[in-house]
Amino acid sequence: MGLPFVPLLGGLAIWFINVVAFYKLSLAYGHGVGFAIGLFFLSPIFMLILGLGSSQYQGPQ
Repeated sequence: MGLPFVPLLGGLAIWFINVVAFYKLSLAYGHGVGFAIGLFFLSPIFMLILGLGSSQYQGPQ
């Protein structure tokens, strides 16, 4: 009876992990919450901004 909710809970867990990872990545490059939101919704574009732009890695926060 509880098995139909397993994929839903797994999807929510992966979504939450991605949100946290993108937030930590944006902090590591000296950006804030807005950049993390951009990473979440437009990952390829914002990854290119991090890789090819003037952002410098500052280490884990």
